[in-house]
Formats: sequence, structure tokens, C-alpha cells
Amino acid sequence: MPPRAAKSILKEYWNGTIPVDVDMLKGFAARLRVGVLAHIRSGAFCGEYLPYGMQPGSPPLIVYNLRQPIARQVFVLAHCLGHHLLRHGPCPRETAYSAHTSDRREKAANAFAVELLLPEEAVREYVHHLRMQGGMSIEVFSRHFHVEPALMSLRLHLLGIETGQLAVPGVQRIPLQTHEKNKLHASNFYRGKVHTPDFR
Repeated sequence: MPPRAAKSILKEYWNGTIPVDVDMLKGFAARLRVGVLAHIRSGAFCGEYLPYGMQPGSPPLIVYNLRQPIARQVFVLAHCLGHHLLRHGPCPRETAYSAHTSDRREKAANAFAVELLLPEEAVREYVHHLRMQGGMSIEVFSRHFHVEPALMSLRLHLLGIETGQLAVPGVQRIPLQTHEKNKLHASNFYRGKVHTPDFR
């Protein structure tokens, strides 16, 4: 169910660019009538999903912490969208991503976030690019998609891609174009109706 829900969002709203970043996620939230509020907070707080907004009767709201690293902000936004679409109701405040949670709802929201931030077509196309160009570390790979290495490693594992295949000994690493968004021509599942999110 979580991967299917994420694929539905990608098919309907994703414009094919990588990374799926904060602005794009805000666009998804707007289409789903979910508010997004950026806060500046200290400590381990990353964000939270408020299904009834700040008060009963208000639209759903996602709060995220601007003091957290960008990769964590991105994950929390995607994770909280998962809580919303999977109808989890009130959830605990979010801290860092953990693959070891025993909470059923947290596992489902994690699975949704992985699928949303790392579309299979985009990941496989980039792996193909790396194999054509040479080796690259998992850290550089994760920076390309603006996610934390642990999340990137999980996605590659789920797709049956061994991380050892990403590095080729004796080959110079390719510099990452961090400010360039690569247009990926989505194929197979992602063909069809595509809406460019309006971030105004």
C-alpha cells in the first residue's frame, strides 16, 4: 500500500526532475490540501504531522524544522505526507530516520517516503549513468538525490542493487553537479498525465 500510494502521487504530480526536494514536496502537499509550516527549533525535533491542523477543524498540517539538514527536512516532509495519505491520524513527533522502528505506522510512512523521494526509474537511470561513467561513492549518490546515506542504501537494497557495484577501483570519482537538476525522462509506470507543481 505505501509504495502504491507514493507511485500514484508521482504519476499524478511529479514533473520528472531529480531531486524531489523541499519545494517539490510543498507542491505535492498543496495539491493534497495539506499545509506546510517551517519552524526554527533547537534539539532533535525534525517535524510532525497534525491531521487536524493547529486546532480542531483546521486543514491537515505538516511542520518541519529549518535547523535540520536539508536531507532530513526532505525526508520528514515525505514521511509526513505518507502519514496523511495512509490516514494514520495523530502521530508522534519525528526525529531522525530509523529503519529499526517497531511502529507499524512509522514503517509504512518510511516505505512511502523511500518510494516518493527515490523513484525506481530515476534510481535505475542514475545507476546506469554511473556504470557508464565510472565509480561513485554511496555518499555522492545520496547527495545527488538529497537524501541521507542510510535511506539511499535501503532503497538500493530494496531494488536489488549492491552498493559495491557503485564504486569501481582505480576510476576517478565524478564530481557531483549539486545545483543542477537533471531532467529524467520517466518511462514505463510514469508515462501518462504529468502536472508541473505550482510552488507559488
